[in-house]
Amino acid sequence: MMKSELTITARADMVASRSTSPQEYGTSENQETSSICPIADEGDSDKERKYVEHSYHDYAFIQKEDSLVANLRRMSKGRGVSIPFPVKLFNMLAQVHDDTTSRGLLDQFVCWQSHGRAFKVLQKHKFEEIILPQFFKQGKYTSFQRQLNIYGFKRITRGADQGSYYHELFLRGRKYLSYGIERVSVKGSGARMASNPASEPDFYKMMPVSYHSNDHEGSSNTLTTSESTVIGNEARMASNP
Repeated sequence: MMKSELTITARADMVASRSTSPQEYGTSENQETSSICPIADEGDSDKERKYVEHSYHDYAFIQKEDSLVANLRRMSKGRGVSIPFPVKLFNMLAQVHDDTTSRGLLDQFVCWQSHGRAFKVLQKHKFEEIILPQFFKQGKYTSFQRQLNIYGFKRITRGADQGSYYHELFLRGRKYLSYGIERVSVKGSGARMASNPASEPDFYKMMPVSYHSNDHEGSSNTLTTSESTVIGNEARMASNP
């Protein structure tokens, strides 16, 4: 028998032996294909890609007197920042909500969502023009977003809350919790993580968080009556060009 015939016979015997065991056939074929012509796994890029994590703990029912709140305040005082960004953000939303000169005007630009677990900027340009300079002494929305990211706020990308931001310690009527929001240390390359809609919390399945009228207490960035009047007039002019 010639060499070519021997090769053909050997391959035929190999196929015959594989056909007797489907499991072994699949394994052997994969190994053989890999050794002859390696094929890139199309899922490798997805495995390496990092997605936003949306683990959510409900702190809505922790009271001011709880030991956790005292610890959060102690942590905040040790950071050397007079008013942390999350507290400024909370004060702004509270001011927008209950200031009589701006009610029905500023909340056209930014407001709490109905459940009180997330907030949303409704008019980016007006928010940038009126809200940011008054409450944050800045005028760039990108800088505001950067602060949200630094403090671990997450963005909702689908549903009724699409475009809103949340943090598990940032709840309407629970200002004392916002003192516990810390800066997030960025690990790795710092590349932007992909959205993860499937794991985003559905706040409409949770108990809504009520509003407390004393949320401004002890905050130095609450506007005075004259400042509120000015900002209210600006809002009227913006809504009636």
